[in-house]
Parts: sequence; C-alpha cells; structure tokens
Amino acid sequence: MKEVYRPLIALLLGFIIFVFASLYCYEITNRITVIRVYDGDTFYVNIDGYPPIIGSNIGIRVNGLDTPELRTRNKAEKALGYKTKALAQSILTNPDNVLLFSNAQRGKYFRIVADVYVNGTNYADILIASNLAYRYDGGTKKSWINIIKEWFSGD
Repeated sequence: MKEVYRPLIALLLGFIIFVFASLYCYEITNRITVIRVYDGDTFYVNIDGYPPIIGSNIGIRVNGLDTPELRTRNKAEKALGYKTKALAQSILTNPDNVLLFSNAQRGKYFRIVADVYVNGTNYADILIASNLAYRYDGGTKKSWINIIKEWFSGD
C-alpha cells in the first residue's frame, strides 16, 4: 500500500471506531428509520446524523434472542420464521413506535448487536412472549425442530 494512503486509512478507521464506541456508550433514541426487516432478530436501519458509510443500511442484530430461520429446509421452522418476520415488520416499521437501542456493540458481519426497546418494552420479550423466539446469549443454538416439538407435545 502506498505510504500516502496509510494516514488517511488510519484516520478513517479511527473515526469508525469512535462512532461505534459512542454507540456503545450512549443510547440511540431518535432519528432511526427501519428500512428492511430480514427476520425476527435482524433488521436494517438508517441513522440520521451519521455519514452514510456508518449510518446507512446498518444491520442490527437483537441481543439475547434467537428466532426461527427463513433459510432452512424444515418447513415448520420456515413457516414460523415467516410468521416471526411478519410480526417484526409490523412492530419495527410502525412509524408510531419509538425505537431505542441500548448496550450496542459491534458484532459479526459489520452489524450492531444491541438491546432493542419499542416504546420502552424490550423487543426480545415481545417475541419470546409470542412463542416466536427464545433467549440466546451465544454458544450452541437450540434446534428449532426440537423447540417446535416441545411446544406441541406440551413438555
């Protein structure tokens, strides 16, 4: 790499680290527009007031939550995944709802992992209460096939 570009790249990386550090230290409470919901625990936002490289089309992964996958061969899990996505879309894209991100951290795939609150209620709790998610804090994920079987067997 040419020596001329190194200070520029270092400055850009420093700026990006500063912005993500500020996201961790402060709650993001306003000017958030949900532009796309991928599934129940991942969605994309635009955050006004930030440069497009770090404030446009930013992936948000909901902290402490796992929802059914959309890309699976299991038809029951896929159907539950689409039901979860529909509920997520109705909640997250409703302009009357106020979203707040707390405890934001940098996760895989350049996403922000954060606790998400909707009108003061923990979004993860909403999905868990609807039997569309379970608590997940890393490690080995549970099999949705087994979870669905447990729900229908009553165990």
